[in-house]
Amino acid sequence: MSNKNNIRNFTAESVVEKYRIVKFGTADGTVAHAGTATDKMFGITTEVGAVEGERADVIYSGPALVETGGAFDKGDFLTSDSQGRAIKATPAAGTNCIVIAQAFETVTASALVIEINLAQGVMQG
Repeated sequence: MSNKNNIRNFTAESVVEKYRIVKFGTADGTVAHAGTATDKMFGITTEVGAVEGERADVIYSGPALVETGGAFDKGDFLTSDSQGRAIKATPAAGTNCIVIAQAFETVTASALVIEINLAQGVMQG
């Protein structure tokens, strides 16, 4: 899987692990793990993580690998758990949920690394 044209480099605002969903950091040009379904998430880190102050590559469109945070089915839209892992997007009534991707396969456990397709959007509950 090659995404060399869909990767942008940022400075890690805090530790960002590999294959995790990220949001924009507080300063321009920085990123941090996404931590809620309402964060302004926009991409997924590559196979190399970064510690605070180091550079981190982020895939922002197309296919990517991501670590799972729970079970979901192929075709489900995904958002972030509290650790930047992919979970099924399920907005509560009256709230919005940021979507980062769509699943290519069914997953039954956490801590798996799977391929997804980045598909940013918002689901309304």
